[in-house]
Amino acid sequence: MTRFTHIAGLMIALMPLPVLAEVQLTLGPCVGVKAVQGTEQTASSGQALILANGTRQLVVECSTEIGREEVLETSDAFVVRFDAADTELTLSAPAMDSRIEMDRFNQQGS
Repeated sequence: MTRFTHIAGLMIALMPLPVLAEVQLTLGPCVGVKAVQGTEQTASSGQALILANGTRQLVVECSTEIGREEVLETSDAFVVRFDAADTELTLSAPAMDSRIEMDRFNQQGS
């Protein structure tokens, strides 16, 4: 091995590895974000939000196609509050195929 190889190997070994210092929240199917911490911010299903560590509050809703005609329906808005640090989370909602299931989902927040 050459001296350069030893030095390069030592430099790579001493390089700090990135530390996760935030929360990555991935949105599951049908879930959309309308606000974060009281400020309007939108994100759609499948997207990921990078949030600061600590207690976070989101306004979310679920939009999905329902029935044989596949009519796009959107749930009531829900406030979701959680405390997390240095992690990856996924926010998901149950599958809804009928108006009755959407109504039941909406009633959970009442």
